[in-house]
Amino acid sequence: GSAQDRGGTLALLPLKLVDGSNQVLPGPSGVIFTQHDSRLPQGAQPGAPLPNATATPGPLYFAADRLHASGIDTLLVGDQSPTSTLRPQVPVGFAGDVDLSLARALVFNAPRYALLADGATGFGDLADSGQVTLSAAYVGLNGWQSPNSAAAVLAEPQAPGATTLTVNATQIDLGGQFALDGVGEARLSSSGALRFHTPADYAYLLDANGIATPRAGELLTAGNLTFSAAQLYPASGETFLVRALGALGADGTRADTSIHIQAQGDTLLEHAVGAGDIWRMCQTKDIPIRDWVKLAVNRARASGSPAVFW
Repeated sequence: GSAQDRGGTLALLPLKLVDGSNQVLPGPSGVIFTQHDSRLPQGAQPGAPLPNATATPGPLYFAADRLHASGIDTLLVGDQSPTSTLRPQVPVGFAGDVDLSLARALVFNAPRYALLADGATGFGDLADSGQVTLSAAYVGLNGWQSPNSAAAVLAEPQAPGATTLTVNATQIDLGGQFALDGVGEARLSSSGALRFHTPADYAYLLDANGIATPRAGELLTAGNLTFSAAQLYPASGETFLVRALGALGADGTRADTSIHIQAQGDTLLEHAVGAGDIWRMCQTKDIPIRDWVKLAVNRARASGSPAVFW
């Protein structure tokens, strides 16, 4: 495309290569974003096999700068409708400092999001420091799983370095079950709503007998979390777990983490969360607290119902 083009959509979809029931090549081990370097081998030609290709699965690399002036304003990463084993769910990583910004939408679906060292060639090399920024009108960070898949058991994240993941959008959705690995600070900021939502097709599990059981959404991290939005809520009838565990130390204890709730730049709630703590958010209006008896009497009179105090 060109700088004048608009409305393009690009999907990065990991696939296995099969011949009937036989696997010819496994899918990639993950998707790794860099800022500039797509790691394309020297001598690679469009439509031709990659030189020195092997059957050993490796990451799919993508350079964020390739989207500049491309006409692409929506990026889909991972299987957005997971139903097939031919499209495996793989982790998404960001190697070094990455600034990924599109006009319309960034939508990810992966069981794990990792901040990796600059030049990393796999998901075991987490970053000691760095900054990753994701910006779009709409950002979805999801970990949707097929109802026929095994129950999602998220691997415990490793101790993070001095790293920050920043998400800026008008609308943010978090859904499914996923972990943030190597993320010291996650700052999710929406000028509109920040919603915890898993589509109905992925909000349950099917056992061997075809019996469906609800499956809660889950975000797991070993770092700190900051949510900043005009509205912050789970979708109706849904359960979503936010687990800021804190990194596990050599002595078996966990580091404290913190959860922040902000609105229009002002911090409304800030809590340190330690091992074994249960963090619960509630809301109370000012007027009922000031004069709850008068409010109850007025309501009883207006509705014609008796008021009982005890």
